[in-house]
Amino acid sequence: MSPKNTTKPLGLVAVLAIAFVAMAFTSTTPAMGALAMQFPEMGQNISLMSNGYIYTVIPVTLLSGWLTNSGRLKYKVATFVGSVLMLIGGVGPALLHTNFWVIFALKLVFGIGLGLLTPLANALILNLYEGDKRARYTGWVTLLMNFGGILFQMIGGFLVDANGVGPGGSGWYMHFWAYALCVVPVVLSFFIPEPEIEKQPADAPKVKEKLGSMAIIAGCMLAFLNLLNFPVMMYMSNLFMERGIGGDTAATAAATALSLFTVAGVVSGALFGRIFKILKRFVLAVGFIGMAIGIGLVFLANNAVVASCGTIVLGFAFSMVMPAFMMLVGMRTSPSRMTLAISITMALMNLGALIVTFYLQILAGITGEGLPLYNMILILAMCGFAVLAIVFVIWNVFPKAPAAPPAEG
Repeated sequence: MSPKNTTKPLGLVAVLAIAFVAMAFTSTTPAMGALAMQFPEMGQNISLMSNGYIYTVIPVTLLSGWLTNSGRLKYKVATFVGSVLMLIGGVGPALLHTNFWVIFALKLVFGIGLGLLTPLANALILNLYEGDKRARYTGWVTLLMNFGGILFQMIGGFLVDANGVGPGGSGWYMHFWAYALCVVPVVLSFFIPEPEIEKQPADAPKVKEKLGSMAIIAGCMLAFLNLLNFPVMMYMSNLFMERGIGGDTAATAAATALSLFTVAGVVSGALFGRIFKILKRFVLAVGFIGMAIGIGLVFLANNAVVASCGTIVLGFAFSMVMPAFMMLVGMRTSPSRMTLAISITMALMNLGALIVTFYLQILAGITGEGLPLYNMILILAMCGFAVLAIVFVIWNVFPKAPAAPPAEG
């Protein structure tokens, strides 16, 4: 068992390895066009290749949090089993790719593995560290998630291009080999530290600590954030092409802008410890106003430079808000309920991504397809984040530090 702030460096590396594969699903994003060509009969169902894992991630995230929080499942075991399932479900389609529904079934297996891992990185950091280290390493979790997302997507894209996407090309299934990187947490799972459990005296009355409402509040906020932000990312290339941003290379310009979003997130994650120390209770307000400004720049942009500046501001602010909510849950939850609280927060966050499709259908029914839809997505996101910024200026959700004892004398 590891007391607070005493975890060995290799233990910290093992925890961060969990965060590294948290966005492994981005490997499939560059292959979606090739997959649509391979399975034209699937129509809109082709999106299951990209987001099918979400159907198992949400329930398994809750199960993982409950099992590890109650001590029924060790963190080492959860990490090992989850990583192995991600490896099998991720790489499997590279070998078993003749049937769409077999690939989808393997995506569900991948989702089970990802669900087991989803609450662990943040929960372990919050359980193992206090003070400045907790803030710094929570930021590092976000950093590794963004870095992993970039790397998985780049490798997936390289494998698609290197193996061809036309008739006879194998890029559509060879990209699944990118998921072989999930072997990293499989190996490092043996070094995952187990948080110290506070033992109560045998004659002490048993008191069941309440979970508190902050896990649900934070989860709902993050679900709302995803509901507004995912469509912005999803339709970025469409927006560039409709407006003529980037000219004949609009798709490349949009891809660059999206990459800069992630790079800015890496930088923000690396600096989060210092940012949190400076901004304290206003970190969420500043993060949300930054997201509103970033989307505002994209909305007003008539060239790739301004649009890219917008995605940089948006990405930096987004990666301030995410770890800030994790810190908030950690500060407002008792240690004995920490992992369960994080699992609830993460499950609700993923629920926001799941209902994006219905949100877009409603908007499309109001505005129609094309540029009016893309503009409405940006306007609603900008206004939504501005409102949240005002809310968190007024509402101090972070617990106040205890007053210093009076000096003697």
